[in-house]
Amino acid sequence: MKHRRIISLLSAALLGVSAAAFPPAALEPVSIVADAASVPTFTSGDFEFYYFQGKDYVTLKEYLGYSTAVTIPSQVTVPSQVDPQGGTKSVRKIGKRAFCPKVNGVYTPKNLTSVTIPNSVTTIEEYAFAGTPLKKIVFPSGMEKVNQYAFYDCSALKTAETKSVVQFGISCFEGCSAMTHVKFNQGCKAAQRCFNSCTSLYAVNKCSAVDTDALTYTTDENGVTMPILTTNTIARQIIRDCFAGSTQVKFVDEYCSKLCAYIVNTQTKSWMSDAVKARQLHDWLVRHCNYEDGFDPNGNYTELTIDTNNHIYSSVFLSYGLNVRGPGIGETVCDGFARAYTMLLTQANIKSYVLEADSTTNDGHVWNLVRVGTQWYQVDVCFDDGTASDGSVNAVPGYGGFLKSDADMHSFHLSHGYDFLPPAIKNLTSQGCFSGANHPLLLRFFQNSSATAALQACSAASQQDINGDGLLDHDWDFNGTVDWDDCLIYSKICAVCNVPYMGIENQTNFLNNLLIWKKSPSQWRDQA
Repeated sequence: MKHRRIISLLSAALLGVSAAAFPPAALEPVSIVADAASVPTFTSGDFEFYYFQGKDYVTLKEYLGYSTAVTIPSQVTVPSQVDPQGGTKSVRKIGKRAFCPKVNGVYTPKNLTSVTIPNSVTTIEEYAFAGTPLKKIVFPSGMEKVNQYAFYDCSALKTAETKSVVQFGISCFEGCSAMTHVKFNQGCKAAQRCFNSCTSLYAVNKCSAVDTDALTYTTDENGVTMPILTTNTIARQIIRDCFAGSTQVKFVDEYCSKLCAYIVNTQTKSWMSDAVKARQLHDWLVRHCNYEDGFDPNGNYTELTIDTNNHIYSSVFLSYGLNVRGPGIGETVCDGFARAYTMLLTQANIKSYVLEADSTTNDGHVWNLVRVGTQWYQVDVCFDDGTASDGSVNAVPGYGGFLKSDADMHSFHLSHGYDFLPPAIKNLTSQGCFSGANHPLLLRFFQNSSATAALQACSAASQQDINGDGLLDHDWDFNGTVDWDDCLIYSKICAVCNVPYMGIENQTNFLNNLLIWKKSPSQWRDQA
């Protein structure tokens, strides 16, 4: 079993900004004031600047004008009243809320539709342009860092372009619902939630004049349409470095939806019972995603640098599409496994909820509650993934955590050294660092009251599976029941194979043959 590093989930409240009109005021050509921290400030034209004694630069504190198009100066002269030796200084930073100041106690974005930032600026502080009606932003060649929420809720912003390698902070572009594409240099990185709710963003270009859709479509060897992320190397790296931690991004959500549909279409068949469909989707996750355990590709343990990104619904699918762990192999943590499994099951019209350790015994683990027929079971894909330790699509899944009763799941967790129970329903609709907005496939069946009732009903015996293959023993037609028809199919198998007895250990091989031959059990029985 792989090492399981348990991560505590932290929640963070988002600070909103509001817009309000306010009357213009006469500006003094030069004035000297002191801010709350007693850092000297001065005005030059329509701008107020901080000046830190002895520094070779100044920071733009606030834009005082009312123009819709603004050009920030690259240099200003520090008045002699502030520093007799001041002289000309570079404008190095755009300060916190420089274009969204507090007016009469209310944060009030400037009516700014365009801004030109000089190459001298290296840093933009938090909330600097929050809520402004900017339509486009170009980060100059000197830009290095754009801090959290800098362009939060800029709902008119359509494009963002870098001329250098830039580090973007948490929720930097969150709420930029009109943004359609970004043009970033390779090496740019973004913290979690950077592009949350960018519901129009579809193009991630290759740092040239030609834009590249982040999502495209192809057909597999069987002629089935499947979604793929752009094949452009730079664009793929930008997606991994900048979008892996954001939710409700147009191309990401469409990719998740279409990929779930493709997986269900190719891994399950109409003649399968819900239990077999659940097994097939469980196996797809195990074979195509590894647990992010903190070890790099060379086997060295490191602090998890993108672990927070693995708690959101897109983590499995996006990392799989980007071949994060190798061709067709992604990475995630328990939270990502559980969310992805619910999305796949929902696509297959099977009810599933995400469970988490109850707050009274919270060890930070997450797994699933799944309805098969009329019975509710628990499934822990994350722990079953541990048997597929070679990280290949041919790895054999485990089923120790598959379709278990509440009591058996408790025993399963105890056998691995963790007391995760009692479980509770994870509230996917809550706003938090890892919860927040979710994909429709996670919310189609979600109702907290009915989910809680379903969890209480998870008390019957686990599915009968003596040979541990994830299939109901002796269910040879895979319809979820063991009856006379299974005897007929069993007899046909023995006759065709010329064997007097065929045990349940061959059920998996029989199922695989059905899938390879593209026949249902009844067709196989009648035609073999």
